[in-house]
Amino acid sequence: MDRRDFLAFAGTGALASIAGCTSALGSVAAPDVPTDELEAGGWVLQDESEETVFEENLLITVEAKSHSLSYGDEALRAAIREKTLGHVDGTMAMFAATRIQFSPDLASLPGGVGTGQIIDRTESEARSQFESRMKSAGLGNVERVGTGTLQVDTGANARLTTYEAEFPFDGVSFPVTDDRALSLSGSPIAVAGDLAVWPHDGAVLVAGGAYPAENVEETVTEELSVAITVTVDLDLGLEPERYREEVRSLVRGVT
Repeated sequence: MDRRDFLAFAGTGALASIAGCTSALGSVAAPDVPTDELEAGGWVLQDESEETVFEENLLITVEAKSHSLSYGDEALRAAIREKTLGHVDGTMAMFAATRIQFSPDLASLPGGVGTGQIIDRTESEARSQFESRMKSAGLGNVERVGTGTLQVDTGANARLTTYEAEFPFDGVSFPVTDDRALSLSGSPIAVAGDLAVWPHDGAVLVAGGAYPAENVEETVTEELSVAITVTVDLDLGLEPERYREEVRSLVRGVT
């Protein structure tokens, strides 16, 4: 996350209560992710970044830094590329996790002063960043469609935002003779996304992912001559429910 105006700190009389709580932030630890699950599922680390989100005087000096890990499902990408003979090659599934550390940390704010505002603003910025990440991965028509809660493995109830998007699929064409090809029509493939935000040990954790929400199946038959008929069956073998459970399991396992 790279916004500088990301936190609004409020609370009349809070200055006296939290004076002396500020301490400079050093390097922020990466979020702990379920490494075994990621490796078993074919997820590959694509980017790791650590940034200063802001440092601003808001009744006291408040500093925030983030450490993010971004993954792509390379096993799924390779499988689709192979099934379509290289015609379809792109990121259909992604996962990311971020730890945002504050100085003073959330646990140091007496009586939870300012915690709600911090998490509200964090969630807003996390949504913007997640939507940008989906678009950067080549997904179109990214739309926020719902909110709720998701219990993570620590027992906390994370704020959950759900999304819909589309993976561009223009169909595929296969040559059957020197001058003729068999074409399967294409249409965008539905993609779903989940984003969770929750406080943890004085920090805020953000985790989310996107995954195919439908399979693609099509059969095309064409007569090449009175004696030859060619049939092509396309089945990408996508498993939306399995991907959904996998991504949510990864999200729940972040600490």
